[in-house]
Amino acid sequence: MSFSAMEREIHKLLRDIPDRSHIADELIKKWHRGVLSPMEAEEVAAFLFRLGMHKSLAAEIYYQFGKQKPIPIRACLRLFNLYFSKEQLSNETTASLFLWSDSEGRIRDLIRMNQLVESSEKLIELKDLSIQEDLGFSKRDLEKQSRAIEAHFVNEDYDLAQSAIEKLQEFYPKSTELKDYQSRLEFQKALSALKNSESIANTPIEFKHIKSNEENDPESIKALLELGQTKPEWQYDISIALYSMGEFSKAISILEDLDSAEAKLFLIKVLIESRRFLESIEYIESLQKDSSFSQMHGMYLQYNRAICLKEIGQDKMALSILEDILNVKPDYLMAKSLLGRWEKEIDL
Repeated sequence: MSFSAMEREIHKLLRDIPDRSHIADELIKKWHRGVLSPMEAEEVAAFLFRLGMHKSLAAEIYYQFGKQKPIPIRACLRLFNLYFSKEQLSNETTASLFLWSDSEGRIRDLIRMNQLVESSEKLIELKDLSIQEDLGFSKRDLEKQSRAIEAHFVNEDYDLAQSAIEKLQEFYPKSTELKDYQSRLEFQKALSALKNSESIANTPIEFKHIKSNEENDPESIKALLELGQTKPEWQYDISIALYSMGEFSKAISILEDLDSAEAKLFLIKVLIESRRFLESIEYIESLQKDSSFSQMHGMYLQYNRAICLKEIGQDKMALSILEDILNVKPDYLMAKSLLGRWEKEIDL
């Protein structure tokens, strides 16, 4: 996907989701200037990933604009909820990772991650190794056809996907994998219709009623929590993965024990999104008492405090905080946009 195409796509997605249009313009302006920060790139990627949309695009945004080169397993942990307890992976484990990505239609994501860590030659070797795996002819054939179905999903060719599924069901009538594909197809078609609806920009969407097979996966959640016990240095990444899966309480429990600035700022975000506004205000006020932290992140703290106050009915106080922010920093676009919207909503 070209740079301009990615830009148009992310702009459209942000505008199509209710209450997100106020950040689209700011992000696109930064995109043009090449000053999109790693944190903002990560936030956009996590937002798209959490909705179950455009995961390849999310990965591309994160790695192109985050300018970070984590090892592949760390990248998988952050974006695709793959969990391993070993930092140094054996060839067999890495081959299994490739096979999984292959069968799930994520070859492009894996290739992109590996290219970014300059290991594309190794990827070729692993691909050859995965092909040599003795899966049995019928299983191998099913794997091959499954990858074709995944390609149809990626290209949103749902009629072709339906045709391929029906054809395979003649040969594999008891395949649970094909039943899963049929369920995924119905989900993808519904989501596509929703995204392409003319009224989407003006109609609140209950995304909680639209669930993919990947959400609320007990085994994955358990694996993440177990990994946190053995790899404390990955706990921030694990909290992001849990947040991406909608497991806010578990993410909060991890973040509360972390002392890094990025963890503290992310905790505010998760608390607000889980609608724990009073707790958010209390936490923000505790951070404001730390003079060095407040000096670095004071505007962000005040901005989020205003959001919480508005949510609990303290409209005038929330407006006053935004006005104070803009008096100090008139170019704070998010505060300016939010203030304009609130002034229209609030009957002073």
